[in-house]
Amino acid sequence: MLDHLKLKKNDGQMAMKFICSERPTRRCSNLPRTSAFRSWLLTIFIGVCLFAVLGSESVLQGAAPQPTSVIQIVIGPDGFRQSRVVQKSGWVYFCVFNRAIRNGVHLRLDQQATTPGSGATKIRDVNIDLTRQDWRESIFLDPGTYLLTETGHAKWMCTIVIQ
Repeated sequence: MLDHLKLKKNDGQMAMKFICSERPTRRCSNLPRTSAFRSWLLTIFIGVCLFAVLGSESVLQGAAPQPTSVIQIVIGPDGFRQSRVVQKSGWVYFCVFNRAIRNGVHLRLDQQATTPGSGATKIRDVNIDLTRQDWRESIFLDPGTYLLTETGHAKWMCTIVIQ
């Protein structure tokens, strides 16, 4: 294909010029023209179109789907204002409002063990300070019992029951 290479000097710079003897006469001339290939190509095209139409940015970015319910918990100077919250399972918008006006509230959300002898499973571990006074996050909660605690205060607990 490549016959030769010419070097040309223009204004002190070297320029290369490739000279080709063969030029393709027709683009995509080597693609098969069978009906199986056309079906395959049509399937790929339809798949890409469906993904473009039905796929959302939140799925592509890994964001959580829209929550179906909200859990609001308030922390006051004496601990959690709610000691027990009951909610349905699924995606939940979890809101914890720090009204204790304390710097350095460290929250931990654990799912309690369903079988005796096994320990709790940590779901989230969140620090709330003066720059981030509230905790808001979409979380998928399976049915079970969860315990929200403040690690610096052993008596500060809120039980969350997911049905």
